[in-house]
Amino acid sequence: MGKDTNMELVGMLRSWLIGPDFDAIAEDIAAQRRSEVWQRIQHRVGHMALAEARGYVRVKATHLVNQAVDQRISTEGTLHSDSARHLQQLTVDAVLRQAVIDIMHARQAAERETIQREAVGTYRRAA
Repeated sequence: MGKDTNMELVGMLRSWLIGPDFDAIAEDIAAQRRSEVWQRIQHRVGHMALAEARGYVRVKATHLVNQAVDQRISTEGTLHSDSARHLQQLTVDAVLRQAVIDIMHARQAAERETIQREAVGTYRRAA
């Protein structure tokens, strides 16, 4: 048996004994859907207050999250459909954390770009 096979067996045994790690699964699903969520929200959230942006992200991401959770449940034998609601909520929370980070990075990049443009404009006027 190879190392990968042993790790898979350990993971299956762990899931069987103590149940699946819903937090890890939620983070994994959120990471897989991160760029898709960003594509859906980036054009609107730049000028929203952070609380408003979180609500917007929640609305836009919920359908994607529900699809991804349903898909994961159907493909992974250790998850049961009665766990879907809990996993959906954890995944939405993970998506929100990632989206807030992405929003803040986009705002910082836009701010740097504005500062650079203003600095170049000031330099050109002074010359």
